[in-house]
Amino acid sequence: MKRRTVGFALVPIALIGVFAVVAAAAGGRSGTVQDSATPVLELAADAKELALTKGLAVGLIGRYGRFAVPTDLLAWQMATGAMAAPKAGVVVGQNARGEDLAWKAVEAKTEGASAGWIEDRALAGGYLFLTVNSARARIMVLEATGYYVAWINGEPRGGEKYGADWLRAPVWIRKGRNEVLVRGERGRFKGRLYDPPAAVFFTDKDMTLPDLVAGEKGPVWAGLRLVNATGQRLERIEIDWSAPGRAGRATLDTTVAPFLTQKLAVPLTLDAPESAGPVEVELRARARARAAGGRRFETPPFALMLETVAPSAHHARTFVSAIDGSVQYFGVAPRVGAAAGRPALILTLHGAGVEAIGQARAYAPKDWAHIVAATNRRPYGFDWED
Repeated sequence: MKRRTVGFALVPIALIGVFAVVAAAAGGRSGTVQDSATPVLELAADAKELALTKGLAVGLIGRYGRFAVPTDLLAWQMATGAMAAPKAGVVVGQNARGEDLAWKAVEAKTEGASAGWIEDRALAGGYLFLTVNSARARIMVLEATGYYVAWINGEPRGGEKYGADWLRAPVWIRKGRNEVLVRGERGRFKGRLYDPPAAVFFTDKDMTLPDLVAGEKGPVWAGLRLVNATGQRLERIEIDWSAPGRAGRATLDTTVAPFLTQKLAVPLTLDAPESAGPVEVELRARARARAAGGRRFETPPFALMLETVAPSAHHARTFVSAIDGSVQYFGVAPRVGAAAGRPALILTLHGAGVEAIGQARAYAPKDWAHIVAATNRRPYGFDWED
C-alpha cells in the first residue's frame, strides 16, 4: 500500500520565443500523407467506460531537462492559437537535426505485459492527440498514467509520468467531438474514461496511512483522496468513521473545487488495540455545494485497513505538514531493550523510488537509538530537473 502523499502540480505551458523563431516556419506543413484521417474513439450513450487506445503522436520539438527556460514549439503554438489541427502526416516543425516531425497514427498494444499501453518514442517528451466522439454530454473520470499533463477540450489536468496509476481526474465530456492532448514523458501512455461510481467518492489510490502501535492513544491521521465529480465547490465536509467498538466524526476546514480530486487530512480519534492485527475502518463523507441552497452530497461507504503492530516493530507514523496541511509519514525502527540513558536519534535518508518504511526496515533495531526514515513526496521527490 502506498503511504506517501503529494498534490500533483500542473506543468505550465511554456511560452516559447527563441525556439519558435527557429521552427515556426515549419509549423503546420503537410508532408506526404497517405491517410490524413484522425483516429476517432466512439463513446456510446450507454457505455460505462472507454479505453483510450488510438490517436496521433508527434515527438518533442524543443527541449526540457536541465535548462532555465524550456522550449516547446507545440506548446507555443497552443498558447498563441497557431496550432494546426492534428492529422496524420501534418508536419508540426523540425527538430534540432533539421528533420520534419509530423503527426502519425499510434495504437495501444493488445497482448502481453504492454496490453492497453500506447508505446512510441514520440511520447518521450512529445504529444499524443486523442479524439473522442460522445453520443451524449456527461461527467466521466480520466484514469491515466505515463504522462505529464493532459488538456481535455483545452482544460489542463496534471499528470503522473511514472506509471503508478494513482490519478483519477473528473472531466466534462461534451456531446459530439472531444479533444484530448497529452504531453508524454517516458514513451508510453495508458488511459481510460469511466463513469464515476457516485457524484462524490473516495478512491483507494495513493492513500497515506499510519500503522497503529499497540497500546497507543489516538488520534492518528490518514491522507485520503476525495473525488468531486460535480461542477460545484464542496464545503462543510464531515467524515463519519467507525471501527469495531468505536466510531467518530471529523469536520474538515477545507473545500474541494469542482471536477477535482483532492487529498484530505482526516483525523481518526482511534486508540490502538493492545495486540497486533488488522483494524478495518469504514468511512463516509458528507458535503454541501457552496451555491445558495446547494445540494448535499454523500459518498458511498469506503473501507480501509490499518495494521496494529507491536511497539518494538518497524512501523509508519503520519503527521500533518506545517507547510501545506497535508498528511505525510516517516518510517521508524524503534529502540528496543533498556540501555541506560536517553536514546539517540538516527536520521536515515533513502534514494529515489524507496519507501520510507522500506528504508527503516533495512535497519535492525538498536537498544540505544531510534532510527527514523524521513521521506519526500512521491517516489522521486521533486523534479530533479528543477
